[in-house]
Amino acid sequence: MELPVITAREVLAYEKLDFDSMPLEKVREIAIETSTHLHEIGLRKVELHNRLIGPVSDAYDRLVKFGPPGVACIKDLLAHENPGVVRQALSSFHRVEPTEAEAIAGAIVKNSATSSAVREVVREATSWWRFHAKHPTHPLDPALGSEAAAGVAAEPAHAVDTYTHLDIGEVIKLARENGYDASIPWLPKLSWPSIRLIRRRVAMEVLAPGQSRLGGIPDMPPDMEWPRFEENPMSLIAQIDLAEIAAFRSFTHLPSAGHLLFFYDTFLASWGDDPGSWRVVYIAPGATIERRVPPEDLFANLIYYPMALEFRQEATLKVWVAEDPTEELDDFPPGLEDELTELGDVIAEARESDIAPLHRMAGAADFIQGDFSDCLAATDAGDNEHTRLLLQVDSDYLETDHGSEGMFWGSGGHIYFLIGRGDLLRGCFDNVALSLQCT
Repeated sequence: MELPVITAREVLAYEKLDFDSMPLEKVREIAIETSTHLHEIGLRKVELHNRLIGPVSDAYDRLVKFGPPGVACIKDLLAHENPGVVRQALSSFHRVEPTEAEAIAGAIVKNSATSSAVREVVREATSWWRFHAKHPTHPLDPALGSEAAAGVAAEPAHAVDTYTHLDIGEVIKLARENGYDASIPWLPKLSWPSIRLIRRRVAMEVLAPGQSRLGGIPDMPPDMEWPRFEENPMSLIAQIDLAEIAAFRSFTHLPSAGHLLFFYDTFLASWGDDPGSWRVVYIAPGATIERRVPPEDLFANLIYYPMALEFRQEATLKVWVAEDPTEELDDFPPGLEDELTELGDVIAEARESDIAPLHRMAGAADFIQGDFSDCLAATDAGDNEHTRLLLQVDSDYLETDHGSEGMFWGSGGHIYFLIGRGDLLRGCFDNVALSLQCT
């Protein structure tokens, strides 16, 4: 079902609907339309996206209130072709029939005829169900806000057992266990160390000035203007105290001190073809910084909840970085690329239980849609061969009855900040490129 791009006038019309006076079939029709629109616009039109969440929620809630006929209607929508419809129907059905919903979700994931986009949203849903089963009081629950504000840090948003750490030894072990012996001698050569960012939600008051974080509000020099693109104030995506990651400098090649601040115009939510709508700011060590008050025209939902960070080294493989990662290895055996690709799938399966989002610095990017040729063409950051990953930020959000709350890129993908190798070695962050990729 393809719909034209929704307009503000059409969203307003949905907001004015009286679902209580509608027959079941009409509510079903509106539920499909609104959830399809919600999925297709993603966060490219943030204001419309957030306004549309209300009508979507109201439509599915009304279907539930019809009783068994409405619940049966929601169940039928689990077979819909649009991922947005499946996402909303699955969430609603799980509240009514959790056991049956989980069984249906499992069947959808295993069905090879199901589109990859639908399977992806179902996997996301099941991951959250498993997580909430272990942690019924989630630290993203607003009820924890008053406690955190009193100076008590929230518990880690994901327990340690949900984080799958893979060093090069673990990668070699997976290769050996799965019969990829021909790849093993090459894995150390193709290994590319990275920093995995492990986060937990905290109150801003808990974070020390300059402390590394995802989201929240920045600590900047008092005379530094809040970054904007055209008229839009940008959101803080990350603040990194470089002294906290100085131990990894041998492969990050970043300065040993100072701060890097990553900003992004999340109202526009560019895919990487609007230079100027993101910015990386380097603040030299010793500079006076203070916690800033966000501009009044920065929407509250675009100030992401602050997350304190821990940093751990993790292995990635160059096989995931370029279309032909073996071109610089003259003696690379022909045909081994296929085995390495299969090994990549095995490693991905090893992370199936890894609910912790894939936030990382340096190393090989976790691609969703291939290389970065398109976004690099719009900047001076270089080409694929000479470009390095500076920061990768995964979608990091909580599914609620009102939609997705938190960082949500496109339909649930990643954003990547990229830097040319020469600029990285010079410590120049003026030509950083950005890419947004999602399913």
